[in-house]
Amino acid sequence: QILHSVIEYDMSVVHGGSGQGAIERMKKNPEKYHPDIVSTLTDMVISREEMEVKSLRIGELAAEMIIDEDILTRNGLLLMAKGQEITFSALERLRKFAVMNQVKEPILTLVPYLAESEEEEVPGETVET
Repeated sequence: QILHSVIEYDMSVVHGGSGQGAIERMKKNPEKYHPDIVSTLTDMVISREEMEVKSLRIGELAAEMIIDEDILTRNGLLLMAKGQEITFSALERLRKFAVMNQVKEPILTLVPYLAESEEEEVPGETVET
């Protein structure tokens, strides 16, 4: 049931839906999605409201950021889909394509807002949504 709930949430976000909408649908269907699992998933999810959209170049990306648009090579090959979290291995792969000037940049990325006590200069241009 845990895996089913997480996949349902992920599929909603990857296909452009709202994560909050997916959670609300799960809450309305407790026989299919256990309420404790949905509650835990809700606590774990960082909502889009807690993130800002930044337009970043490959060199400015970091692990745990979320891609807010498909990342394509100049030839149209999909490297990462919208909604995916950047992992260290994905970042390394993107950097290899960028060295060969094969990635369309900049890339729209979701970056968590930093608490005032831990604010640093986050590169990139903030995009109004």
